[in-house]
Amino acid sequence: MNKKLLPVEMTSSSEEATSWAAMTHCIGFLIGTSGPLLTGYLHDRMGHFNEGILAMVFISIAMGILSLTKKEYKNEPGGLHL
Repeated sequence: MNKKLLPVEMTSSSEEATSWAAMTHCIGFLIGTSGPLLTGYLHDRMGHFNEGILAMVFISIAMGILSLTKKEYKNEPGGLHL
């Protein structure tokens, strides 16, 4: 089974690939910046880092499970189809 993990692999033009890459980077950076913010907030509320680290571990596990259950798309002429 050949799973394509990146939306860029399913595009048919460089403009479409650029658009997907920009969206993917934006979402990734937003997720990446939320970790330190969440950890800092929980540290201020609780006085230690345990809850912040535990929250990031659970979020990482959830993201891993979501990536494993992703639907597979086929790249056909004329666009993307399920």
